[in-house]
Amino acid sequence: LNKMKKIYKDNVLNINNFSDLEHIIRVKIIENILYSIYEDDLFVINDSHVKLILDMIESNKKNIIINLPHNIIVKKEYNKLIFNYEDFPIEDYEIELQEEVFLDNGMTIKIVDESTSSDNFCTRFVLYEIELPLYIRTKREGDKISVKKMIGTKKVKEIFIDAKIPVEKRKSWPLLVDGKGRVLWVPGLKKSKFDKEINEKYDIIIKCEK
Repeated sequence: LNKMKKIYKDNVLNINNFSDLEHIIRVKIIENILYSIYEDDLFVINDSHVKLILDMIESNKKNIIINLPHNIIVKKEYNKLIFNYEDFPIEDYEIELQEEVFLDNGMTIKIVDESTSSDNFCTRFVLYEIELPLYIRTKREGDKISVKKMIGTKKVKEIFIDAKIPVEKRKSWPLLVDGKGRVLWVPGLKKSKFDKEINEKYDIIIKCEK
């Protein structure tokens, strides 16, 4: 793992340093990279994918691209091996929600004056129960949410799995968090215990549009 940190950063593998390692360590590093990308969707990859990547690295060709499951591409550019998504950005984001936020994945999160919606694309809060400012950001390791009408917390990644959200979309899916870092809402999927019903008292309404 320490060796991996030195040669793999921001989805880019340094081929020169990688090639100096023993074969068994090279295999382990590729496996760990794939584990970190696919997380709970590991069933879609196998040893043949690891071998494909290793063969790609050892090839004399300077520029090669291979496609892996779930729109993941691996690109060789001279001494770099780049792991990326075909259609979805990997970059993390954190944007303060003031009125409206437009996201690259086509979603819009905005504060509205009124709404009759009560589905998972709309949420309502009492301001004294949450901490301002509010932020829209991507999922982070260990994120949990106190799901409405459920005792305790649930990992956000489990919510994605339950909803069968493809791994490439999870990377850019927005979360609404408050100033304390608490996940208040997974737009379109789950509301938190802080959500208020239409017939309850609330100060702010936030909607998600696709």
